[in-house]
Amino acid sequence: PPIERRGRDAALVLAAGVFLAAHFGLWIASLSLTSVASSVALVALNPLFVALFARMFLREGLSRKVLAGMVLAMAGSILIGGSDFRAESAALTGDALALAGGVAGALYLVVGRAVRARYPLLTYVVAVYGTGAAVLTAAALAAGVPLLGYPARTYLLFLLLAAVPQVIGHTSFNYALRYLPASMVSVVILSEPVGATALAWWILSEKPPALMLIGGGLVLAGVLLAVWPGRGSGAA
Repeated sequence: PPIERRGRDAALVLAAGVFLAAHFGLWIASLSLTSVASSVALVALNPLFVALFARMFLREGLSRKVLAGMVLAMAGSILIGGSDFRAESAALTGDALALAGGVAGALYLVVGRAVRARYPLLTYVVAVYGTGAAVLTAAALAAGVPLLGYPARTYLLFLLLAAVPQVIGHTSFNYALRYLPASMVSVVILSEPVGATALAWWILSEKPPALMLIGGGLVLAGVLLAVWPGRGSGAA
């Protein structure tokens, strides 16, 4: 690309890395203040913000089918999060952090959609993930959070977090951003509350109530509606 575009793209890549760092930092912080289900449900509302930002900055519209799937899946996410809503100050703070993490995640996807198609996947993700890691490391050091001295099991969990959700999950999303609108990619991310709730039930013994199970079904139905090939893809 021309020098001017390369400079603009470099700024966008750095911005994507900063937004990714904010997404993770805010969301992880929320987990110590509110439940896993509420936190993931709120951060997974980012398709609402993706649709808004993609319309504003990328001029991307929404097909009727994707819009319907988004509404259905977001309704399920609200049911999941609202099923264990707590009005305590700490829980509300955690919910606010999770929602802010969703906004940051939306900006990360929209910026990625704007620049990803012009660069190979590996080049893009190394730059974005490296920027995000540098920002989070600096933030941890500034906050006095120790980076060493944890048990071996904790480091293993850190490694799994990096390998599965980040390297596999986010790299898959960034691959898809080259070919699909940001709004459709974001709808697929709405399946996170379902998986997170199941894992929280298995690992943390956070048994989901019936309303949460209904919400999970709505999320999966909405995701399938949004991504399933078929008619009804005209602009809404």
